[in-house]
Parts: sequence; structure tokens; C-alpha cells
Amino acid sequence: MGEGGSRHSLWINGGRNEVVGYEQTLARARAAGNQTAIRELERLAPYPGEPGPTSLQKVVIERKWDVFFGGMRYGRTEDDDDRIGALSPDYTPRDLALVGRGELISIRALLPQAANVNFDAVTEFQCPVFFFAGAEDRTTPASIVEEYFAKVHAPVKKLFKIQRAAHYVVNEAPGVVLLDLVNDVRPLSQAPAFP
Repeated sequence: MGEGGSRHSLWINGGRNEVVGYEQTLARARAAGNQTAIRELERLAPYPGEPGPTSLQKVVIERKWDVFFGGMRYGRTEDDDDRIGALSPDYTPRDLALVGRGELISIRALLPQAANVNFDAVTEFQCPVFFFAGAEDRTTPASIVEEYFAKVHAPVKKLFKIQRAAHYVVNEAPGVVLLDLVNDVRPLSQAPAFP
């Protein structure tokens, strides 16, 4: 599950996100022949497990390998958010420590609710709908976004599947996202009504 909202892809179906993300991460581990990852991931099966909230311990292990195989940050084996934040002169070491604590508190509060997120039946919109998905995202898998997008009915809709990006799609491909916003989204703000 992603922290920090705005930099991430969207949740469409929390339970399915976990199942599909886990399957994709395990497939990556097998393709890489990483026996440690395979062993740790297979021990989680069935993942996420019984209906209801997924245990934090299971999520931590699954996300560790998701991150390692580039599903959080494209082409990277670690989530270096802390080091990126440390580059800012506006953040003190205490601020950075508090961010980590805040994220953990958020995860503990939101994880039990995440399994209940399900927008599968919400497909009719009276406004434009745009999705930005990192092609390598396994936390909110692009495959789920694509399936959902195909069912959406809206006056205007577009799926931006960003290559060479994973879960932090806006941070990983800011130029691509900006061009998509300028070329496809902004013109609608100039239009008198939706087509």
C-alpha cells in the first residue's frame, strides 16, 4: 500500500491489488531466480489470506520484494524516499524521522480499511476521467487499472500508462505527466462543456 497519496497510482480494488501485486512480485522473483525472495514470498501464501485486513507483517514482506524488483520505483531495488527528502534544506533530521513515524501510523490505520476499497461497480461518470498508471507498478497494478478503465463510461476518458515508471509515477516521470496534463487535460478547462 502506498503512502503519501498524491505521488501514487490509484486504488480500484484493495483486495485484488494485494492478490495481483503479490502474484506479479512472486513471478519477478521466480524469473530472477532469487531463491530468498521466492522462499519468503511463498511462505506468505495464501496472500493476502483470509477475507478482511491483511496483516502488516505480510504486507511488509511482500512490499520488501516488490520494492526490490522495481515495483515501487522503476529500475531501483530500494525506495530511497528518505534520502531524497534529506536533500531538501527545509527538512531537519527530526522532520525526516517524523515523516517515517507518520507513514507507519497511517499504514496501521489505513491497512485494515484498504481491503474494503472497491470501485469495480462505480463505472458511470458525468465528468472527464483520467488515470495515470506506472507500467511497472505492482502496488496498484496497472493491469487492474486497465481492466477498470475499459468499463468506465465518461464524457471524456483517457488512460496514461507511463512506461519506465512504477508506483511513484508522478515523481518518476514528471515531464511525461506534465505533457499529458497540458496536452489532454488542460484543454478541457478551456472548453464550455464536455463533448
